[in-house]
Amino acid sequence: MKKPIRALFRKLLETPALPAGAKLYLDFVKASHRPPRPAEKLASSIFVSFPYNSLGDVLALLPLLERMHAVHPDARIDVAVGSAVASFVQSVPFVHVTPVPAVPHRGFVFWRLRELRELVRCFRDNLSANRYAFSISPRWGSDTYARASRYLMYLVWAERYVSYSARVDGGPALLDCLSTDLAMGGELESESVRQIRLLERVGILSPDVTLASGLDSETKSLVDLAKAQDKSLVESVLRRSCGTAVGGYIVVSPGASRLSNRWPTERYAEVLSYLHRFYGLPAFAVGAPADLSSCEELEAALPGVVSSLGGKTTLHELAAILRGARLFLGNDSGPGHMAGALGIPTIVLTAFALRSDEAHKHSALRWRPNGPKVLQIMPTNPKSPCISGCDADRAHCILEIEPRQVIAAAEAQLTGEHKSDIHRDRSVPC
Repeated sequence: MKKPIRALFRKLLETPALPAGAKLYLDFVKASHRPPRPAEKLASSIFVSFPYNSLGDVLALLPLLERMHAVHPDARIDVAVGSAVASFVQSVPFVHVTPVPAVPHRGFVFWRLRELRELVRCFRDNLSANRYAFSISPRWGSDTYARASRYLMYLVWAERYVSYSARVDGGPALLDCLSTDLAMGGELESESVRQIRLLERVGILSPDVTLASGLDSETKSLVDLAKAQDKSLVESVLRRSCGTAVGGYIVVSPGASRLSNRWPTERYAEVLSYLHRFYGLPAFAVGAPADLSSCEELEAALPGVVSSLGGKTTLHELAAILRGARLFLGNDSGPGHMAGALGIPTIVLTAFALRSDEAHKHSALRWRPNGPKVLQIMPTNPKSPCISGCDADRAHCILEIEPRQVIAAAEAQLTGEHKSDIHRDRSVPC
């Protein structure tokens, strides 16, 4: 009996009428807080609603923040991000960060309601006294994450509310009632490009004719953050892990938030053993605390070659460690996006196949890392029964990638022979 009831509540929470109901609630919350007087208005101020804890998502946002700062250097830029990444984003010198507490994904029925409550609390405690020229929700689409971003965007006081239309991916048009400026388009663009072009499409920024389907340059604010870290502290972290002084090294990330994006640890061990034997490079396995077991498994498979740093570094330390690496090798995850944006030779393995649907929510076109030396390796075809993309709850399509292919790509990156236009803007099919 419980399952049908849960299914009924799920349908109710996903009904197109939900945004309209949420708007009534948000209007009630705003009405209970007196708006700031015009004299208190922050001149040329911008609010960016991005209440996520994903490192990859936050790194995809940085080019937009840099572009806004370059065009409006005197504007105050306030950014609401998930509390897990707030201190990291706060290191960007030209932004002011408001942390949004994470809501555990337990009990889907009431999860969205708890999330909405936390967004309201964030507004009441930190944002209700501010007034902005623009309030921006840069997330493309109408999924759960996009809705949360729109709700917080609408809560703050602003002259203009800017977002993509929910109709870009077939979402409910009622969600558009939260915005004054709506954009269409962006179907086959990377997430960073979509976010920048959002402001171009509504006329806030002038079009950048050099902006391609992806970003092939370093992310300056991230590079500056990595350079600002104490080198001796980073060296001590590495020395503590492997017990000796470290010269050149490889950083490997065997974890990923989606299980379908996890290439088997034993295959990573085969690749790293080869690279150590022929190039003399040790490796450090990095990841979040949830990736600790994968990092330790890799260390146990190659003692003296791989040292585990899983769950042992801050995001600031991780940036500095990656900046000093000869090569990054890993799954499509936060460390891979960071490595690419730092401009180091980067190889990212993805379960999304070359001949899958590029409009899929997990498309490699949408989520590929930014950077000048990024190489994606992907299967040529999805593995049955997958068609439009890999939606398995385990390693599946990604198993089509063989160690020999990764070794060849790693040697090309290490020797500088990699060409960024090998296939589909830096992607290599198997």
